[in-house]
Amino acid sequence: LTLFTKSLKYMIPHVCVATARSGEEALARIHAAQKAFPTSDGGAVHGFDIIIVEERLQKLPRELSSGSGDEDGVCNGESTQTAGDDSIQRPPKLTLGSTLLRSIAMEENELLRECRGRDFPRVSLLIGVSACLERDRERIKQHGADFAWGKPPPEMNSKLRNELLMTLLKKRNKDRIDH
Repeated sequence: LTLFTKSLKYMIPHVCVATARSGEEALARIHAAQKAFPTSDGGAVHGFDIIIVEERLQKLPRELSSGSGDEDGVCNGESTQTAGDDSIQRPPKLTLGSTLLRSIAMEENELLRECRGRDFPRVSLLIGVSACLERDRERIKQHGADFAWGKPPPEMNSKLRNELLMTLLKKRNKDRIDH
């Protein structure tokens, strides 16, 4: 997180970076940003202009030992509860960044369909990151990421900044300059 924050601040000095160490914390930060900067006041739909998500947000103990897990980050699609445990069964924790990206992208796509070409919402640029990019790239992109980066991140320079900006403007339908 420190490397990404430092690199982003180098590339875009005025940026404010919020970090999270889990999918749940990321969702909490998104919801807090949505409240602090509502769309009615010009805020981005998901509270941030750029959302960067690590593919492997958290490892479950069973996943660590078996090395298996389905594409949503749930071990073999099972949800288990100890016999005799009468507590409320909670859904599995968000463990894959692509699952979070898919949720954000689906919400944004619904808003874009509803606007029908007028007053495009201020959607976020979505970036998925993985240490195993060759294995994860397709899933990250299929789940809605605009970019898929490996680790270490790409060189944070003016070329990348301009590519990010142009992609974000196009996504927000603001890539055309009217004279």
